[in-house]
Amino acid sequence: MLEAIILFGPALLASVIYCKLQNQELKTKDILIYTAVFAFLVNAFAIGITYLRGHSLAETHSLFANVGVATKYCALGLLAAVTLPGAFLIVPHAYTAIANRIGRQEKHETSAE
Repeated sequence: MLEAIILFGPALLASVIYCKLQNQELKTKDILIYTAVFAFLVNAFAIGITYLRGHSLAETHSLFANVGVATKYCALGLLAAVTLPGAFLIVPHAYTAIANRIGRQEKHETSAE
């Protein structure tokens, strides 16, 4: 039970934050879909960081047996849950802004010739 909360709690938080940032209504279907997507992303991030810190991927099933490691995993999950929804909203806007900026420069260079 505790493992399910550790794995899906941050994903549920991330999906609620994502819906609120997009000014969407909290529909059950959307929350379930976003929770599944964010569960994969948040846990991939947390497991990746845990692996980089020296824990074997073969031991991830027993990862939560150690309270210290489980606490660090929760902290990483919450960090990812707070930052990923904002990143998903900022990256497309940044990409559009950069593309518009490059497009304006190309138009300016073309008109100068």
